[in-house]
Amino acid sequence: LVPEKTQQWNVGLTYNHGRLSASETAFSLAVDAYYNKVKDMIVAVPHNMFVWRCVNVGKVRALGIDITGRWQQPVAAGHLLCATANYSMQHVGNRTNPESPYYNNQIAYMPKSTGGASLSWENPWVNLSLHGEGISSRWTNNEHLEGTQVSGYWEMGTTLWRTFRMSKQPHSHSLTLRFDLRNLLDKQYEIVASYPMPGRNWQLSVTIDI
Repeated sequence: LVPEKTQQWNVGLTYNHGRLSASETAFSLAVDAYYNKVKDMIVAVPHNMFVWRCVNVGKVRALGIDITGRWQQPVAAGHLLCATANYSMQHVGNRTNPESPYYNNQIAYMPKSTGGASLSWENPWVNLSLHGEGISSRWTNNEHLEGTQVSGYWEMGTTLWRTFRMSKQPHSHSLTLRFDLRNLLDKQYEIVASYPMPGRNWQLSVTIDI
């Protein structure tokens, strides 16, 4: 492998309304667009779940846009609704050889679209969040050979959490209990081709902040 070299241009806009405190309605939106030219781009392609192969791709052009938004609304004393969303669209094309039939194909395992969203309710008892994330289909190689496309997916989950303060001091230690239910709809999907991800599963965690 040789080091990759990148020329990057980007422009972005950010809008904020209100302050992100628990007592105010607030909204924020950020949009960022970019254009990158990469020489000798390093691309990691999984041979299987445990062995990855890294190669240089001579010339790559990346065009993309990222959008992120957040909204929050107090509904009563100690109760706050928050919603967040993000979306990215990118075309990362192999432009090494204009005569190649694979010219400008999307680089392996790079989705054209990714996104996520969440809705949470923070309250004095147990906070609750419903969230989801997904990506579009991808190719397992730069040539886009027949039968090598991995389907996109959308995965949802939910989280319950509660933080307990050890004392009434402003910066006291805290203990957080968290329960995550993942793949809520028990959807079958793959991140790496031929290696299905787990179905519905859960995790319980305890975090102590000292």
